[in-house]
Amino acid sequence: MEEKKEVDPLQLLNDRFEEIIFSLELCKDKGFVLPSLMILYNAIDSAAHLYSSNKSGKKRFIDWVDKFMIKSEDYGFTAIDLYSARCGILHTLTSTSSLVLEGKARKGIYSLDDSKEEDLQELLDPSVLNECFFVKLDDLIKLFYKGFLEFFDSIFIDTKLKSDVVSKCGKYYSHTTIDKLAKEAGIKTV
Repeated sequence: MEEKKEVDPLQLLNDRFEEIIFSLELCKDKGFVLPSLMILYNAIDSAAHLYSSNKSGKKRFIDWVDKFMIKSEDYGFTAIDLYSARCGILHTLTSTSSLVLEGKARKGIYSLDDSKEEDLQELLDPSVLNECFFVKLDDLIKLFYKGFLEFFDSIFIDTKLKSDVVSKCGKYYSHTTIDKLAKEAGIKTV
């Protein structure tokens, strides 16, 4: 029987995020905005989980977005706006979350094309413009990619972060086929 190979946790991290990115691009290219946003916000959640420990999901998400995506740049939205958008999209399939209802965040309006913010604003009631942020889906995805690459690079610089990430990646969902499992177990299949 073959000796079972240990899975490199960082390779597993790379593999899972390659799948996520491929799925995100596939949805985006097909014009599936809602599934694209669901995958994107879940990817941010997952990266934030790897980065932070002992924090609430909200705090992890906001900290990760502030550190790796937004930094000190002004993109027209804040980390809390994105967290609120994430909650609305993932929980109710809307742009409204409790943070929006409480006046603590703005609704997200996403564009798939090269529409200018001004063009989108003309479509809305002027009284709600201050309650919204506008972003091109491509720009938001690119911002995540840039942030994730920076995060991934930081894993190799910060030994404590690497240790934490490796520990968490070891618990990542993994998949295989019946034939592969049987082969590893030394069982012949029909």
